Amino acid sequence: MRAKVEKIHALARRAAETPRERILREITETEAGATAGLVDADKPLPEPKRLTVAKAAVVAALAAVTKAEEDRKSVDAAYTRVLKEIADAPRWSNTADLEAKQSRLGVRLFDLWESVETCRDGHKQAIVTREQADMAFSGAQADRHFETACYRQQVDLVATVRNMLATAPMLAKHGTPTLLMLALAPDHPDLRGLLSIWGIPIERPPKPML
Repeated sequence: MRAKVEKIHALARRAAETPRERILREITETEAGATAGLVDADKPLPEPKRLTVAKAAVVAALAAVTKAEEDRKSVDAAYTRVLKEIADAPRWSNTADLEAKQSRLGVRLFDLWESVETCRDGHKQAIVTREQADMAFSGAQADRHFETACYRQQVDLVATVRNMLATAPMLAKHGTPTLLMLALAPDHPDLRGLLSIWGIPIERPPKPML
């Protein structure tokens, strides 16, 4: 019940406001909202979890590529040594064990080549995913910068409207939206007639030469 009574009293106070009082109240509310928005907008955006995970995935994928290449080089070196041993063995010696080892190493080497390529593809995909996440974060930061600029503009417009009312109180009859628009775009053709009331001379276009 008390809240309802207070709401009625607030409506009554608003109904009794003069045009100037109403504008001052409305722009003060606008300024308060913009100022509160600036407090949040000025805070740096935390790095999203998606980007953090994507960065870690790139590091892990690169480590997998490095490990696969090291394993391939190690087996390739062993394969080369076995080939040399077979080539250097006397003709009458039994090289069956060496040839069997060569075959096993050859299969292993082929598998490792495929593993390296698979790891490289995974690394490339991880980079793409990270770039996508980074672009999304950059977009969010751009939105935050735009939001901050809008809040700052609102604060500046409110200051300009206050200056208008102090300079030319009769402008109050035109209402808050019109005065904010005048502050934003004083050269708007529909608002040029208010400039002289505000005290700003209107620049007349030069007369065409006959």
